[in-house]
Amino acid sequence: RATTCIECEHKFEYEPVPLLGGREFPAPLRCVGCSRDAEERAIRECERRIEVARESQWRALCPPLYRRMSPENPLGTDPKRLPPELLERVLAWKPGPRGLILRGPTRACKTRCMFLLMEKLHREGMRLAVFHGVERGFAHHYVIESGLFHGEQWLAQVAKKDAVLFDDLGKWKLTDGNEAALSLLIEELVSSLKPVFITTNSGGKGLKDRMTLDRGDPLVERLREFCDMIDCRK
Repeated sequence: RATTCIECEHKFEYEPVPLLGGREFPAPLRCVGCSRDAEERAIRECERRIEVARESQWRALCPPLYRRMSPENPLGTDPKRLPPELLERVLAWKPGPRGLILRGPTRACKTRCMFLLMEKLHREGMRLAVFHGVERGFAHHYVIESGLFHGEQWLAQVAKKDAVLFDDLGKWKLTDGNEAALSLLIEELVSSLKPVFITTNSGGKGLKDRMTLDRGDPLVERLREFCDMIDCRK
């Protein structure tokens, strides 16, 4: 039987497909060639929408200063201006339960290198939670959610992510409630064999000094057990 393609308007033959009750499956709208082209266009459009959504998600995760430099964002990160050995070691991280700690002074490019790794993991499909400035990021969110009586549910949602970044851990002292929540979240993550990423100016002693004794020691030991450290002072 013959019909006309809605795109190229050429006639083409097709085999009718009978249905129950003497009816037939509707005739195809496109010829074989146009059907193939339409399928390829649909795939490209789907890929485009996925990329747009992924880029939107990344913009929500990463502050503008730490996104890649572009004409619209001249103050962003230029990988060529970062310490090459440090960047290579950071980007060489392989997915697994062991996280990564970047320790070093201010302006050692810890955060810029770490956000480039987060971008790489995000584009590979990992679900991330990012707290830029633990005290301003994590603590701020937790205080809001706790005030709405959703603190535990919010922590549980964060713990479901594939990986979590805590930027600038230990820069300021946390309140008792925020400290307890942070310790609980990190314990849940490592217990679930999910990697934890940290940038910090402090070593283990500095982190302990900013936390209560019963939480500081266990937290630091947990991080040492489940994270590799790169010393950015060298």
